[in-house]
Amino acid sequence: MPRTLVDIGCGDGQIAHLVAEKRPQLQISGIDILVRPQTGFPCNRSTAITLPLADQSVDVAMFVDVLHHTNDPLVLLREAKRVARQAILIKDHCKNGLLAGPTLRFMDGSATPITASCFLQLLERTALAGGLAELGLNTYIRGGRVSADVPWTQKIPL
Repeated sequence: MPRTLVDIGCGDGQIAHLVAEKRPQLQISGIDILVRPQTGFPCNRSTAITLPLADQSVDVAMFVDVLHHTNDPLVLLREAKRVARQAILIKDHCKNGLLAGPTLRFMDGSATPITASCFLQLLERTALAGGLAELGLNTYIRGGRVSADVPWTQKIPL
């Protein structure tokens, strides 16, 4: 049975396409608040409060630079836990250091009006780790970020 991955907040699909280049056997789908025609894989529209997927319907749920755009990242993580059978992969920014907020504001300067109102819900690393633990999720923090004793590519079942 092919492995499945949902890219939550997939945008134009660039990251999912990079994953697909490394793992062409994956069945990839996406979810975003704004569906773009160029994703190249099935994409559903969602406000992210409730993901339009059945319980345990994908192997891996992936977030890349998405959680800081939500009003409450743990709500979306709870949904990802509901739909993912094996893993949740997160790459995002944490609020650590004096310049973290201004730096992200600068980096997200081209944010659309949809995201501009809530794009700085940055969590401290400890708050993120605590929230993940509260949801019963194992975390791996690497390089001062969420690491593992082995590379994450060996931990994620793709």
